[in-house]
Amino acid sequence: MPRPCQQCGRAIGRTVETCPNCGAFNRAERTLWVWLAGGAIVLTLFLALGDIGAVLQVAGDLLRQIHAALAPAP
Repeated sequence: MPRPCQQCGRAIGRTVETCPNCGAFNRAERTLWVWLAGGAIVLTLFLALGDIGAVLQVAGDLLRQIHAALAPAP
């Protein structure tokens, strides 16, 4: 699903950092899989360390970050 270039407004891919039309830098969006993989790794590390309170806090933080990343820009 394309997104508009911040400089010229033409459609570019979500993971593209440079607009092929105007050459402007556009921060690439992280995909859902990146967030899920990162969250799984962090959760596994905290479970291995045995601090369930920290696990729940980090899981909540990750879910808030994922929600914010997936929410449409105002």
